[in-house]
Amino acid sequence: MTRRDWLLCAASGLLSAASFPPLGWWPLAWVAWAPLLVTLRGAATGDAFRRGFGAGFVASLGIFHWIIVVVHTYGHAPMAFALFTLLLLAAYLALYPALWAAGVARLSRRGDASRIAFGACFWVALEFLRTYLISGFPWALLGNSQASFLPLIQISEWTGAIGVSFVVILVNLALGSFAGDLLEARPAARAWVRLSTVGLAVVLVLALGAGRRQGIETRAQGRRPLVVGLVQGNIPQDVKWDPAFVLGSLRRHVALTADAAEKKPDLVVWPEAATTFFFQDGEELSKVIHDASDQARAPLFFGSSAYEPPDGGPARALRYYNSAFLVRPGGQRDGRYDKIHLVPFGEYVPFRRLLPFLSRVATGIASGDFTPGREPVIFRLDGRRFGALVCYEGIFPGLSRDLANRGADLLVNITNDAWFGRSGAPGQLLQMAVFRAVEERTGMARAANTGISALIQPTGEITARTELFTMTQITGPVAPKLFPTFYARHGDVFSWACAALAAAGLAWAGRRSSL
Repeated sequence: MTRRDWLLCAASGLLSAASFPPLGWWPLAWVAWAPLLVTLRGAATGDAFRRGFGAGFVASLGIFHWIIVVVHTYGHAPMAFALFTLLLLAAYLALYPALWAAGVARLSRRGDASRIAFGACFWVALEFLRTYLISGFPWALLGNSQASFLPLIQISEWTGAIGVSFVVILVNLALGSFAGDLLEARPAARAWVRLSTVGLAVVLVLALGAGRRQGIETRAQGRRPLVVGLVQGNIPQDVKWDPAFVLGSLRRHVALTADAAEKKPDLVVWPEAATTFFFQDGEELSKVIHDASDQARAPLFFGSSAYEPPDGGPARALRYYNSAFLVRPGGQRDGRYDKIHLVPFGEYVPFRRLLPFLSRVATGIASGDFTPGREPVIFRLDGRRFGALVCYEGIFPGLSRDLANRGADLLVNITNDAWFGRSGAPGQLLQMAVFRAVEERTGMARAANTGISALIQPTGEITARTELFTMTQITGPVAPKLFPTFYARHGDVFSWACAALAAAGLAWAGRRSSL
């Protein structure tokens, strides 16, 4: 590889990272991978893999910089271990663009048109794999960068967020092909045709999205919205679990709930782990929460750890859960949801028995050793129903789809983002929440401890949001689910189709090269 190639690969990584928060310069995603693609023209498969790995590694370092904050600042692990964790995660995630680059290089021998068409399908196939492989990690998919580009993201109703990734990488492929032709002084006519064809396809997608957005907004106006109050207590992570601060934290949430009550909400939501005591014990602190619901004259949904003995096991061997409770005025408890998809090394330590040293390493980073919940829960709300997503669960489209199919009219996402400090992670999580609303055509209410809390409409529009590290509340209308979407009913049909086409294209390229 030449110095120019390395610089182009690094440029792709930097542009990709800059398209996500904290910078959030989303238009850069449309050109981010074009520099890498220029270096792949005529490259051997192995060289292409290394170039893709380099670009992906730089991109992952920039996007997931917040690992340092989680592991070192709040997890109190040594800085060396925090850096090692970031490098390890970046190396794993870099494998996906590395495989993609190798596949594109292989496809390029069949011509630029094949590279553009099958290259976009292969990108989708790899994002699809990352969504579900092992426990899955669909954080910061390429399409997520476009969360604020509302005309484009409307296609998520049919394709999921990955469909937006397809459109964006398709443009990258066309631009990379065009730039390569110009640099090699090849005839420009075909390059212009390819670029114009892709450009026309994007225009059609945007026109479809703009029309669909208008139609959804009109349809939402015919439905009575739910008025939801979101309480952002802004409890610093370094004092959150201090016993001396428990009552002060609770009073802060109660005061903000009283402010929200002035707008007569249908539901008030507190963040994940808003109570740092066991609400289920029913002691004096639990009564404060019931009183807050009574005074607000509204149901109150909040995060609290829970416990229970294992099935058939001794009472001393408790299981702990990251849970959420719903209480109603009058002292009524109306259900509990236990988080299903836990955070590896944050809420449990994987491979504990095979690799016992991991438990020692994770001490201080993990917020608990939790047991996953058994199934989703649908809560009832005066003729409406809502489903809960606790923190990290908001990045998984399958969980939201399951809630929608079980009859949820509203998605409620509670989270404690204090772990991330003032990094880009809270903004990245908000981007992914936007897609869950569009995929299911339902409103989402997102309550975060330190922000960003937000009310998201079925079009993906954020109609109210908070700033980071502010003690506040926002209360406003959220449209309920409008109809069962294609994505809710049929799932990842688009992703499977792209995976099949990518496999066919790679097999065809391999067969032709062996002849």
